[in-house]
Amino acid sequence: MRISSRSVWLWTLVGAANFAACYETKLIESPPGASDAGGAGGEPSLPSSGGAAGEPSSEASGADSGGSGGEAGQTATGGAATGGAATGGTTGGSDTGGSDTGGTANGGTATGGTATGGTTTGGAAPLPGVTWLALDGELAPASLEPNAELAIDGRLYAYADDCATLDWDPETRCATGTLCIAGPNFQNWGVAVGFYFKATGPDGTPPDTKYTWNPTTAEVRGVAWRISGTAPALALWVLNMDPAYQGECAEETCEIVGPPDGTSTPKLEGTLSFSSLHKDDWNGSGIVYEFDPAAVHALQFKLPAIVAGEADFSFCIDELGLVR
Repeated sequence: MRISSRSVWLWTLVGAANFAACYETKLIESPPGASDAGGAGGEPSLPSSGGAAGEPSSEASGADSGGSGGEAGQTATGGAATGGAATGGTTGGSDTGGSDTGGTANGGTATGGTATGGTTTGGAAPLPGVTWLALDGELAPASLEPNAELAIDGRLYAYADDCATLDWDPETRCATGTLCIAGPNFQNWGVAVGFYFKATGPDGTPPDTKYTWNPTTAEVRGVAWRISGTAPALALWVLNMDPAYQGECAEETCEIVGPPDGTSTPKLEGTLSFSSLHKDDWNGSGIVYEFDPAAVHALQFKLPAIVAGEADFSFCIDELGLVR
């Protein structure tokens, strides 16, 4: 999928003045009775997750006219214009070991569907160097190994713009619903499922507090994931906490309000090195900053409406892991 010249023109016209209006979100709370327990450089052998985020004018990289967004909802961009091939791979699918048209990737099919999210990934072959987190529903508690060893005490969360529909099941870690068209002012940014690396949750002490996580202390080089289902225009961003919070934030939104780092063309199964992140592009708006691996606080899997348009989605976060 490519962003048309008209879409780029519209985004430029809106500009930074409409930034806050474009990314209002509603936080999707866990249903009553859900578990609230909680607490406190890419080596050659590390597969890439796909293409770069790219610039808005790059025909190879899809839409990059949005942003990371926290629970306040700045839109993640991305899309998979580089992988529009119906055979299921990105044009750069060889980064994960598959052929340009999909081929095989780590023992299974590349992603088994379209490059914008497609259907379920093929196979569950081991990913080199990955340590998978122990998940209990939407939680990755420090009480379970290997989470504590990796300094992880995390939890997943989901949120959406005011037009999209989103049903988030914290037990299965599945999100289903429908995206809306972005709209004239891009107020409909899409939906996202995020993961705090260290967070106390509503019943923690102090409640709903997020902390920065430094991957270097656990000798972690990147992140890994396995997603099943259909996730149109999937993008993955790694968020830095705003330095003003000094590593501890009880606000609804804690990340820097600026273009995040990651990739706009991840496969449904893969790894991403912290040394190979690409900057999103908000067309001149937001705070421009350099990614700090010592100030990571969240991952975000986003479905940007500006790329996907009006579309249905149904996907599950099957596994999250870290590359060491």
